[in-house]
Amino acid sequence: MQLSTIYQTTLLATPDKAAYICGDTTVSYRLLDTHARRYAALLADQGIKKGDRVALTMHNLPQLPQLYFALYRLGAIAVPISPYSTAAEMNYALVHCAARLLLVSRKLFDTACEAVANAPLIEKTIVVDDQDNADSSFDQQSMETIDACAMAPSDPAMILYTSGSTAKPKGIVYTRKSLFSTAAYRSETLRLTGADLYFNAGYLCHGAALTTALLPMLYAGGTALFPVSFNPADFLPFVSRYKPTIAALGPSQLWAVLDHPLCALTDFSSLRYVSAGGDVVSSQLHERFLQSMKFPLSESIGMTECGTYLTTAPGMPHKIGSMGKPVIGAEVRLVDENGNDVNTGEIGQIIVRTDTCMAGYWNDEENTARALVDGWLQTGDAARQDGDGYYYFAGRIKNMLVRDCCNISPTEVEDAIRQHPAVKDCGIVGIPDPRHGQKVIAFVQLQTGAAPFNGAALETFTASIIMGPRLPDKWVQVTELPATQLGKLDRKKLQGMASVYGDRP
Repeated sequence: MQLSTIYQTTLLATPDKAAYICGDTTVSYRLLDTHARRYAALLADQGIKKGDRVALTMHNLPQLPQLYFALYRLGAIAVPISPYSTAAEMNYALVHCAARLLLVSRKLFDTACEAVANAPLIEKTIVVDDQDNADSSFDQQSMETIDACAMAPSDPAMILYTSGSTAKPKGIVYTRKSLFSTAAYRSETLRLTGADLYFNAGYLCHGAALTTALLPMLYAGGTALFPVSFNPADFLPFVSRYKPTIAALGPSQLWAVLDHPLCALTDFSSLRYVSAGGDVVSSQLHERFLQSMKFPLSESIGMTECGTYLTTAPGMPHKIGSMGKPVIGAEVRLVDENGNDVNTGEIGQIIVRTDTCMAGYWNDEENTARALVDGWLQTGDAARQDGDGYYYFAGRIKNMLVRDCCNISPTEVEDAIRQHPAVKDCGIVGIPDPRHGQKVIAFVQLQTGAAPFNGAALETFTASIIMGPRLPDKWVQVTELPATQLGKLDRKKLQGMASVYGDRP
């Protein structure tokens, strides 16, 4: 089946069924298909053809899925750029992939104009949600349509750019086959059916929401639900109104939902499965979720390079702290620095082999060769596996600390500290130490109303959970931990804080 017709079965059977809901706008399978064909014709009028790169940057808009499928119909390559991006970040992606066209929302138009000023190959910037300016927006009233072009499984269909926090962003290339496999495997893993309504809190221009929610739901014939932008005050009435059966939110988003006054008044009985990923899911969040929802929260982990590869799937027994087991279609191994499989219980790098994996990095053979070795994606993530086959995240390989020849997983130490009832959150980093290799610094944010900070008491508590050699050398109280735009712990900023606090008594 072609990617552009992934929803064909439902279109023919129930064309007026809701394909997706974006904010307050419902789009049927019939309208999705009709508008995708019209947008494809309009893009073809702009000279866009198979293989051309077309960038898109916007918050969630009803037009966005239609534009994706318009590009798939043409065989063009979609290049989603996060709405969080600065003009410089946007410019880098546009220049690096040599995009010909930029599709943008009115809200991000000024940033886009700044970005394209130094992107000479961009021929036009088109505002997709502004009908007041005919020179810079699509005429959605066009009745012309265009048939889908044939795409080979290996043809590139999308380029997703990494955050580039430690190096220049890399363009992750998804093919027609890898995107289609993502939809099929995700649908099978979560047991999606046409009766499901799947809420995803992310942005469709950020990659994960497209690959983990929209495409799988269209493949299964259900309905995907997206907010224009996530807000717990909007999410709770949204649940009451649409009654989703599945939901995916980040840990910080879940905390915001559970802390909201409307949470206790909201009926969550329609939900059969909720997953959290993208950051650490604490035991406190698991407990709070179970108390409110009356069923356990599932964890998952994935990468932009291959999508989700581990999860606690529906029907699987839950283990708090575990990322679950490999999803359908994925093989997972834990290996040492020589590529040999580690023993059960030992920490090793996660490597993954799956049809959902990227083809490589755009115009970057060197980094592609490092990431893909004999068909296995080197994730850079560390984990251990228990005797039941469940995996537990141990942190990024590059974030692993070494003190006195002892390997220390920041994630393991953080998990232990978070179990203290006075701790709201924490972060662990290391700084160079001439005698011991590294000094381990713990930054701790206390719960509101907690007793005064006591580093010695926290150390005693943590020592009851993990071995002494892994305990922090220094404990620092902070009112707030630095976070990225996605709500994850910003270890780069934390590292800068550690260099200041590390030498203090």
